[in-house]
Amino acid sequence: MKNALRWLLLLILVCGWSTQATAQPETVPDSTDKVVSAWEIHLSLVAGYKLLAPAWAPARHQIGLGLLDLDFGMRSWPVRIVIQLLNSTSLAVPRLEGLRGDYCGTSELNIGMRKIFATEGAIKPHIAAGGGVYFGTTQTTIPNFGNYPEEHARGYGGWGSAGFYWMASDALLVGMAAQYSSATGVLANQEIPIGGFQLLLYLGWAPR
Repeated sequence: MKNALRWLLLLILVCGWSTQATAQPETVPDSTDKVVSAWEIHLSLVAGYKLLAPAWAPARHQIGLGLLDLDFGMRSWPVRIVIQLLNSTSLAVPRLEGLRGDYCGTSELNIGMRKIFATEGAIKPHIAAGGGVYFGTTQTTIPNFGNYPEEHARGYGGWGSAGFYWMASDALLVGMAAQYSSATGVLANQEIPIGGFQLLLYLGWAPR
């Protein structure tokens, strides 16, 4: 899977630079045209579903609660820089020896590159890939105290995604993407995968 992520990253670079090489030069708008920023930004809130490895059972099916997905770059760039902060949670914990928590979750801080394909319509397909830092936690609820982190895991890995934006208006976007991340960490003295498959839904802002 790591090799597949590397090939996806290479594909993004090739698609980006080939598109740049074959693009027609932009015409200069006259005074009656709408002024368009030289920068392109897509800033989205994210929600969805995350499927973790069987080692997380019965907590491998988790609800994704965002938080955000941002890509930006000059319109003349072949690819965009993308930054993600993603969370998921479950009201259960993995069946690992020593864990007694009430619930668990994962977090991802990803950075990479996204290729957005230009189309005539409102739907803009995209692919993306990069690397990130991944966290897994279990927590216990203590009466009259609150939530206490029980176990914590951290790992480094890669991710890749494919999806689309639908530009609902000049500034509003909605979208969807399928994403996979690969990383491992140590939870309750056992090595466990932290990444997994995600289905992400976007609701965001894309100023012109």
